Amino acid sequence: MEWFLIAIKQIILVISLAAPVGSINIEKIKRGLTKGFWASWLVGLGGMTADILFMRLILIGLTPFVQMQTVTVALYATGFVMLAFVGIQSMKQAVSRSFPVGVNKSSAKRGKSFFTSFFIALMNPLNIVF
Repeated sequence: MEWFLIAIKQIILVISLAAPVGSINIEKIKRGLTKGFWASWLVGLGGMTADILFMRLILIGLTPFVQMQTVTVALYATGFVMLAFVGIQSMKQAVSRSFPVGVNKSSAKRGKSFFTSFFIALMNPLNIVF
């Protein structure tokens, strides 16, 4: 019975970490509505890849390097620029009211979805702190 309670606690922990709407989830919703399922799925895959990269870097011992003040400031500044760029592009698209709906079948556009979310997750100050 104890293992069941531990499993329930872990499931609740995972849901509480995955549920908050962040920059990756917003980008997934946006890509899903404008470019279809596969673009949205690749956004999630790119974010997950960046998270795995962070876990590997922590595992091999780069935490003291990232905790250096100059490195932290550089990462925060880069994250700010990346998130500001995504936000400005989203606002421009909302003001112009040009939401191209339809699935684009080119793999180059799909790759762009992956790399955009990868860099959003990689440079997001919240991911760095977490």
